[in-house]
Amino acid sequence: MNTVEILDRSGMVSALKEQLMIDPSKTAIVGVDMHRGHLDPSVATMPASTEDCKRVITHAKDVLDFDNLHPGRRMFPRLAVYSIPCRQPDNPDSPCKVLCPLIYFS
Repeated sequence: MNTVEILDRSGMVSALKEQLMIDPSKTAIVGVDMHRGHLDPSVATMPASTEDCKRVITHAKDVLDFDNLHPGRRMFPRLAVYSIPCRQPDNPDSPCKVLCPLIYFS
């Protein structure tokens, strides 16, 4: 059996976080496939793990709460992207191999 060595990159991640700057004129909040079909185990058709659901929902709430600090005015545009199965135009009987994004802007 091969051994995999995992490198500790926490120092690099910390250094990158220190340099992070958010410019509201060039920044948007983008959520990809953040819907109940993945994140609500009671109805999900393609569920993420319970741990991932909790982590994603918690961090998404933190970001959206940060964006709502000024009531009535959001700092960033918001994009919601949903992947949906699409038939291949050249072979409509083929199984789905392409995901077409639906994009909502608010």
